[in-house]
Amino acid sequence: MLLTNEAGLIPLEVKSTIATAVAYERARRVPEDNPIRASAEGTSKIRLKSINSWREVGRLGSNNAGLEHLIREPLRPVSTTPPWKTPCNLTINSKLAVSTTKTDPPNMRREAALETVRRLPTSDLDIFTDGHATDGYRLCGGGCWCLDKSSGKETCVSVPAVYGSSYRAETTALLRALYNHVFKESTSSLTPSQLFNTKCPGVIAIRTEIEDKMWTTICQCCEIHGHLHIQWIPGHCDIYGNDPADALANKGGRLDQSYTSVDIASASSCISRYIIAHAWEKARVHDSVGGKVKPPPERDKEKDLTVRQRRVLSQLRCNAKSPILQTYLHAIGSAPNDSCLACVTNPDDLQHALYESPRGEAHRGPLMENNTRPGPDVLWTRPQEVAAYLSACGRLPPS
Repeated sequence: MLLTNEAGLIPLEVKSTIATAVAYERARRVPEDNPIRASAEGTSKIRLKSINSWREVGRLGSNNAGLEHLIREPLRPVSTTPPWKTPCNLTINSKLAVSTTKTDPPNMRREAALETVRRLPTSDLDIFTDGHATDGYRLCGGGCWCLDKSSGKETCVSVPAVYGSSYRAETTALLRALYNHVFKESTSSLTPSQLFNTKCPGVIAIRTEIEDKMWTTICQCCEIHGHLHIQWIPGHCDIYGNDPADALANKGGRLDQSYTSVDIASASSCISRYIIAHAWEKARVHDSVGGKVKPPPERDKEKDLTVRQRRVLSQLRCNAKSPILQTYLHAIGSAPNDSCLACVTNPDDLQHALYESPRGEAHRGPLMENNTRPGPDVLWTRPQEVAAYLSACGRLPPS
């Protein structure tokens, strides 16, 4: 599990648990008269009592991910408004007037955003939206800052979104703002509007109830208010309206989230994150480090190492199963014995290679802490020093 995790691969056992939990969540969202929902909720007879059913495995994964007591958004298999029927007075633009990248200086990105705004037609209503998500998927919040240029009135909207993404949180806030301005404050005159997003909805995939409602509301907005232009702009570029929307989104993540619903996509993401993280925690307990849980490797500390060095470090973290050690070569039949090639008498295991072998006597100083052995933790906390030491000993090629 350690090697597959560091390689970015998910074991099949973990994938099957994720798939089962997602299937359970999907079954809980179908209509009540559907037999699969009755099976998921435990109202059907259990035929095999000796093993856990998909329902028990799925329910456990869902509960551990914190989804059991939240409101589930029903599945919406068919959109009520086809996305290909775009109103003629709706335009969506996901590009700036001047092409930029995330690596460009903030001033360059800001000027590109300002130039894009200047080229847009004059509008009577501007809406800025933004989304926030802690750790990328939880305590989400959306924010909208609206400016009615005819009256100078400002409207602020903050909404919670529980589990999901910053995009879903921003969509929730956008829907609330459109409802306020389309239905509650609609006027008889057609007023062009502009909507500025930091998460671009250039391609609106109608997969959930809130996305369906948003698309329907956008179409109704075009019918009532005339032209609507949706424009993406980069976030955190000191654009008027952008910073207030960002602050409102952060506020939304701190609001009461007990009454908000969770769609299947957000539930799937939450389940995957929890199960993979839990499997990683279990895999980090192994015999070579005395059964203690070790922290995941800090990628910043390994960014300057070669691929070979990172690979050997991963092998040493996994019960020291690395071909740079004679004990491993002997175990797989590639060496006649497990003795150290330098001293001949002692087994060439991880402890011997790091702290006892004569091959490293002249290079071991930087690896020691107050003339004491730091223990296997050094593989995680000081990977650069370990790689340099092994290279100096001749066990690894130099970087």
